[in-house]
Amino acid sequence: DNPTSIVLTLANPEDGTSSQVVNGKVYIQLDESAMDAPGSLSIAGVALIAETVSGVAGVPNGVYYVISGINSNANLTLDYQGAAHASGSVSYSAYVQGQEVGAANVTTSQINGNFNVLPVNDGATVLAPSNVVGAEDQRTVLPISVSLADSSETIASITLSNVPNGVLVFSGSGAPGSQAINMGEMPGNPGFTVWGIPLLSGTTPSYIALLPAPNWSGTINALQLGVWAGEAGLDPQLYNHTLSVTVNGVADGIHLTPTLSFGNAGDKVALNLNSSM
Repeated sequence: DNPTSIVLTLANPEDGTSSQVVNGKVYIQLDESAMDAPGSLSIAGVALIAETVSGVAGVPNGVYYVISGINSNANLTLDYQGAAHASGSVSYSAYVQGQEVGAANVTTSQINGNFNVLPVNDGATVLAPSNVVGAEDQRTVLPISVSLADSSETIASITLSNVPNGVLVFSGSGAPGSQAINMGEMPGNPGFTVWGIPLLSGTTPSYIALLPAPNWSGTINALQLGVWAGEAGLDPQLYNHTLSVTVNGVADGIHLTPTLSFGNAGDKVALNLNSSM
């Protein structure tokens, strides 16, 4: 995504000040066939416009960027800016016609070059709230999505870490989903586990949910969602998002299992209600 400089140096020490550039023009042709998309060329911050050139002796007919007002000892620095997220290679040819003052003949000089536009990881954005609220004894759905800055990049893997022991993680295209992959306890953080979230055709599953132990309520802090993503052929980069989950308690009520009670007439009789929580 950064510009690449093309440096052209004109010189004719043999003819010195008698040397001149015919019509003051330099012709530059780009071959972007090996790029993902065409880019642009500029000089001193001014964009150059490609034009069709024909009938110029020594310069093959074709499409060129033409720079005017050039003398025979000019130093030109051009900037090639690739299209957003485009990579590949570019080759170029530059032509200039020279003529000595008073001479009848015109000479054409040509230089060829090429450069690579290397791919880079442009990043992933993890979209999720900072706190999710759920209810006791129910799954708490985590509304998580991932967007990639460059559509040519892919998600390699997704993990959810800092999950307390006893909390289960589920994922899939929708409820109820399937239990995710418990990757074991976190090194150096006993009591907490890491879960792998399986991708669905290379994308984030639309359903990710937590299920704490029965009758548990409270807050799970600092859950860490990790997304590994990047360009093919490059090491994926890790993008993190931290969130917490608050599980509100739910009254389960008192369970009664009454049994027969016995007593004498006129006496108080204890009732065997056998209540439990």
